[in-house]
Amino acid sequence: MATGNITDDLTEDLLCSVCLDLFKEPVLLECGHNFCKSCIDKVWDTEETPSCPECRQEFPSRKYTINRLLSKFSEKAQRVQQGEKARKPHQEQKSHCALESQQCLEHKETLKLFCQEDEIPICALCVISTEHSGHSFVSLQETVNMRQNKLQEDSSLLELKLNDIKALENQQQQMISDLQNKSLSLEQHITSEFAKLHRLLQDKEQSLIEQLKKEAAGSLGKMEENLKDIKAKHSIIQDHLTYIHLALQLENPVNILRVSYILAVHVPLLF
Repeated sequence: MATGNITDDLTEDLLCSVCLDLFKEPVLLECGHNFCKSCIDKVWDTEETPSCPECRQEFPSRKYTINRLLSKFSEKAQRVQQGEKARKPHQEQKSHCALESQQCLEHKETLKLFCQEDEIPICALCVISTEHSGHSFVSLQETVNMRQNKLQEDSSLLELKLNDIKALENQQQQMISDLQNKSLSLEQHITSEFAKLHRLLQDKEQSLIEQLKKEAAGSLGKMEENLKDIKAKHSIIQDHLTYIHLALQLENPVNILRVSYILAVHVPLLF
């Protein structure tokens, strides 16, 4: 059993963290982590900047080194796994049938012991058989008690973990709810402030437009008054020019003097 645990621990060190299987063509990244060549290629195909799936360190280029030593260990572990898989069904079937009858299928004796290497219940005669040569044995009831205690411990640990997870779940849900409420409140506040600002801008716009209209109306009145004066002066000057042209055409000296006198008196008043 101890040997099996060591083998399991070593096998865990030979697992790719991407596919969770034994390494196939393992490659070593610059950060020191190993992955299957096909796994890291697939990961990097989805990234703009290549990085390590474990430590997230980014690299300037897609560069790795083939780890031949790790590849040899992985191949050996794979052969061991295949051998265990081929042997395990027979042991499980034998153990299952024995437990159902509570008797050794080979010796027809009551099952009272447990083989730690094969992890199956056996009878007293199985201890001296060649099949279990060199193996270690304990009482079947002791093994059952140990397994029950282990299951009870696992159950207690799982319940504690479940309670912790439930607490984390409730905490996360509360955080999500608080964030949603805060976001909604902030959204409403922003909408309200922008509505006030919009109304303020509208009032300011209307005030500026009215002020512009008043100023334009005042300036327009003055300009129209000036235009009226200009037109009046234009009409008077035009009339005087007409009189001058007529005076220049007169032949009677007395009439010429009269017209020139009238023009001399009235024309300077225009300037």
